[in-house]
Amino acid sequence: MKNILLLTENQTHFLAENRQDPITQDSFSIGDEIVFCAECKSAFLKESWEFMNLEHCNQKKTLKKFPISERLLLEKPKLQVPSNYIKAEIEARIPAIFMDAVISLIVALFLLKIINSISNLDANYPIFYLGFALFIFRDSFFLNQSIGKRMMKLYFINDKTKKKAIWYRVFARNLIWWLFNGLIYAFFANTNPVFPILLLLITQIIYFFYVLIKGQSFIDECLQIELVEENEIQDEIM
Repeated sequence: MKNILLLTENQTHFLAENRQDPITQDSFSIGDEIVFCAECKSAFLKESWEFMNLEHCNQKKTLKKFPISERLLLEKPKLQVPSNYIKAEIEARIPAIFMDAVISLIVALFLLKIINSISNLDANYPIFYLGFALFIFRDSFFLNQSIGKRMMKLYFINDKTKKKAIWYRVFARNLIWWLFNGLIYAFFANTNPVFPILLLLITQIIYFFYVLIKGQSFIDECLQIELVEENEIQDEIM
């Protein structure tokens, strides 16, 4: 095939246009082999061009160089994370949440023993509720990192500035989500015990698949924050 462009670091302005393959919807990156239709100036991955039988717009001509489009330079995806960031995968999120839940319950049990020993009131505060409160505040203890996230090397960034997220946004995302779950449980607490547990299970499943598909929860989207993996190079720049 003729006129295949191998994207290198020299094609920075083309990469800045954030074009996507019309067939696969994949974004282009360094190392991709790109073909440009001479008629409509559309860019295709080499595999997509071959899939169309080397033809588009009823002709087979291609461009040797990529066209410059000022319009496309202004249409960057809203929630795009720079290449030097690594989006937090679900495989890293789940262990972090599990560790935070276990640690919250252990700390809650420890605090209850201290309260009872100091007050001599033998206070029987439900450990679940105290652990639940600690779980909501978990990201406020280590500069927007819970212990679980710290161990999994995860932290939050601001979608717009690409810098570490402000603490109150991270706190708000935990407060909103877990208070929502708490209200569901409290509202249906006097019904069949299975019913609120089933509803909570459904909400967690919906949340899980939403994050799995979108790579970001809907609450994080509203607060314009995103969970990413630590990157030593990026941290030095920041």
